[in-house]
Amino acid sequence: MPNKQILLISRNMPPLIGGMERLMQNTANILDKHYSVTVIAPKGASAHLPDHIHVHELPTSPIFFILLSIPLALWLAGKTKYHLVIGGSGVMAPVIALVQKIFKCRGVVFVHGLDIIANNAVYQAIFVRALRHIDTLIANSNNTKALAVATGINESKIHIIHPGTNLPNIDKAKSREYLDQKYALQNKKILLSVGRITPRKGLKEFVQNAMPALCQHDNDIILLVAGDHPNQGLTKSAKLPTEIAAISFELGIQDSIIFLGSISDDELSHCYAGADCLIFPLINIPGDVEGFGMVAIEAAAHGTPTIAFDEGGVSDAVVSGQSGHLIPAGKYDGITDALSQLLIKKEKDWENACRSHAKSFSWANFGSALLHILDA
Repeated sequence: MPNKQILLISRNMPPLIGGMERLMQNTANILDKHYSVTVIAPKGASAHLPDHIHVHELPTSPIFFILLSIPLALWLAGKTKYHLVIGGSGVMAPVIALVQKIFKCRGVVFVHGLDIIANNAVYQAIFVRALRHIDTLIANSNNTKALAVATGINESKIHIIHPGTNLPNIDKAKSREYLDQKYALQNKKILLSVGRITPRKGLKEFVQNAMPALCQHDNDIILLVAGDHPNQGLTKSAKLPTEIAAISFELGIQDSIIFLGSISDDELSHCYAGADCLIFPLINIPGDVEGFGMVAIEAAAHGTPTIAFDEGGVSDAVVSGQSGHLIPAGKYDGITDALSQLLIKKEKDWENACRSHAKSFSWANFGSALLHILDA
């Protein structure tokens, strides 16, 4: 059994669903191979982690999780001499800072972008202030690092590690056949949107400003929307899917958009592999940001390119000409042009280039970078 003891505290952990949750689950799995790991996580997390990790489960409610994690972390740290205490996001900064100070152990916090600039005075006064006292921060992109430095965090404390991805062995032709049969998409050109439907994702604006022209240019275009509104976390936008559907009816393009809602990982994998292109039309929202753009890496891992607006940290995730196209933010006519270029290039060329791009974001590479920082 490894000698070093680690306490990992994160509400972002399965059974909750999302990119941050996958990141923290894989982080726990990586740490488990090298350290003795204790985890404080939401109810149900133990079923998604190795059996011999010590898991303490708390309610999934953000407020209750944060409040209850403080006494639990202090109690655990009082019993065990931890080498490292790690927080899964900026919301864990106060408890990490407290344990770090009282028990003289090294504190580490992952930051993702929104957890730095969340537009809330109380959050900024307590959580971001606590981040300034953490020994080591791990940012998911260059943009997130810049946001952290702008808040007064010492740049020397911040390390960039891009989130990892799996590299699936999947047949794109079979996935396309699956989508064709399930949604009657034969001979259609499939655009895909993936992720929680929040304002910064820009899906509403994309449907308003780009879809009519795209459909006029090619009436065989279909947009699949995989994801629903977030019901927990720092942002909520329950009305957006309904608003987007209403706009599509007003514009007469409702038959060109299919809302899939929340789907299984297997279904999502088929969507990634079977689509012609992922669209990622981010917009600038004060107090909100796309920290990295994990869906673009996941699409690339399935051999599918991305067309994205160059907002937030997405420039770390998409390389124009290799894994898709980055378009200046707000240039909706640029999406039409980029899509035309993308469809002209041979499908196999995109598949090979995208998969090559995704290889540098493997979980093995993520783990090596993480261990190098933690063992420094």
